[in-house]
Amino acid sequence: MIDTKRYLLIYTDVISVLGAKNMLLMDTSRKNIYSLPCSYFSLIEDFRKKTIEVIKETYSESETTAFINFIIENDLGELTDSLHEFPKISSNFYSTEKINNSIIEIHKDSDINSLKKIIQQLDDLDCRFIEIRSYSIMNLALIFELFENFKCNSLRGITLLLQYEDCSDFTKKLKSLMFKFPIITKIYIHSSIENKIVKDEELFTNIGTRIIIFTTQKIHSNKCCGIINEKSLVIRDIYGTSENINFNSCLYKKISIDVNGEIKNCPSMSKSYGNIKSNSLKEITANTSFKKYWNINKDQINICQDCEFRYICTDCRAYTERTHINKQGLDISKPLKCGYDPYTGKWEEWSKNPLKAKAIKAYENN
Repeated sequence: MIDTKRYLLIYTDVISVLGAKNMLLMDTSRKNIYSLPCSYFSLIEDFRKKTIEVIKETYSESETTAFINFIIENDLGELTDSLHEFPKISSNFYSTEKINNSIIEIHKDSDINSLKKIIQQLDDLDCRFIEIRSYSIMNLALIFELFENFKCNSLRGITLLLQYEDCSDFTKKLKSLMFKFPIITKIYIHSSIENKIVKDEELFTNIGTRIIIFTTQKIHSNKCCGIINEKSLVIRDIYGTSENINFNSCLYKKISIDVNGEIKNCPSMSKSYGNIKSNSLKEITANTSFKKYWNINKDQINICQDCEFRYICTDCRAYTERTHINKQGLDISKPLKCGYDPYTGKWEEWSKNPLKAKAIKAYENN
């Protein structure tokens, strides 16, 4: 029997997000999400300030009891005598680094010394994470040479995106690479003959488990970027979620160097701010224009602002539906390669949507 004079305290790291048709409860500590009808949003808000007894005056007893049981069973909250036991967590976000993450495209003829200088420049900008991409088969000896005598101050992790190579010792070489260089936290192998995940004790470290992910998806260029589906949704901890709430979830404090050395927000974007052969990354990041999309969050993007998944979704500005421009001249259209409709609550194949045909053709002609 529930004491109706008590409160249902929903933990402060559980965030409720209202969409047009559905709402989302995000457990940012356990990285779980729960989709609920929009009608529950007002119920959740009432629970944050009213006793169960008062709430039952507005909602049916069966609905109230079912929701209380749902919250407790999933450890999203607890019954309490006071609402002041857990202070509200601020959603403000602040980071000190000049650049947080970066993408570097490479190929089999990439110059090792140039790559090392790029990584050094990123480290000087306090960059935390780097993704190194190759769309063709690489000589892994080049990767080993890149990280030989590798030193950094700020970097916390490097991810590799490499093409599958059909040789008997390919996986063994990848494991050897990760074992020798702990800074490499993940390796994605595209264009593989199978989907599989390699995760064993050899890759375990005192900072966590590192993995090698094989995917049959063929990634031949940076044009494969920006696809948004149910698998691409990533719930982050409360710190990362706060970043997504306040800033662009893809471009904030990101810098990229494409295969031709062009310095961009993202390799898939057409706008270049200089070339690594003649410009320093520090020089580019000082350019106000380079940062123009950093503060465009999902609450400002057309249609996305009505989506319950907006804080766990990447916001691609490289490929959009090209329907809306804000007063500053920035594209705030919905990502082109997203197949979710927040007004119906359904996922569909984005490329078959006739409403996207014009934008798809425009990108094909570029």
